[in-house]
Amino acid sequence: MFDFSCTSACNPPNPTANTVKVSMEDIAKRDAEAADAKIKEEEKRINEELAAKEAARVVAEREAKEHEERRKAEEEESKRQQEELERKAKEEAEAAAAEAEKKRADQDSAQLKNEVMAWLKKQGFTGVNAPKKSFFSSTYALHKAAEAGNVKMVGGLLEQGANPALKNSSGKTAKEALELGVRWLSAAGFGIHLSMLTS
Repeated sequence: MFDFSCTSACNPPNPTANTVKVSMEDIAKRDAEAADAKIKEEEKRINEELAAKEAARVVAEREAKEHEERRKAEEEESKRQQEELERKAKEEAEAAAAEAEKKRADQDSAQLKNEVMAWLKKQGFTGVNAPKKSFFSSTYALHKAAEAGNVKMVGGLLEQGANPALKNSSGKTAKEALELGVRWLSAAGFGIHLSMLTS
C-alpha cells in the first residue's frame, strides 16, 4: 500500500530540463524594443494627426479664399449691374427730358409759326419774303415787324426763313430802317434781334 520508492528523493530533477533560463538583457532589450515601437507608433499617430490637421487647415484656407473671391466677384458684379441700371435710368431720363424739350420746342415753334402766319395775313403779306406793294413803295414783313418794334415777330419771321438782307423800296434792310429811326426801340427790347437782322 505504501510505496516507499526513492525515485523522487534519489532521483533529483534535472535542473536543465525543469528550469527556465531568463536573460535580463533579453527582457530589457525586448522591453526597450516594445517601448521604441510604442513611441514610434505614437509619433506616427501624432504626425498623421498633424498632417491631417494641416491638410484640413490648407483646405479651409483655400475654401475661405475661394469664398472671399466669389463674394468679391459677386459684389463687383452687383455693383456693375447697379451702375448699369443707374446709367440706363439716367440715359432714359435724359432721353425723356430731351424728348419733352423737343416736343415743347416743336409746340412753341408750331405756335410761333401759326402766330407768324396769322400776323402775315393780318398785315397783308403773302409770305415771309414776299413784298407788299402799295403805289410807289414796297416793304417786307421783316421791315414791318422791325418798324413796329415787334421783337417776337422779328424772331418768328427769321425762324420761318425771312431774309434779313432784303431791301425795301428805299433800299434799306430791316436793320438799316431801324437805325435810321423809322421807329426807335429800347436797346434792351430789341438789341438781340438787331444782330439777327445783319446780312
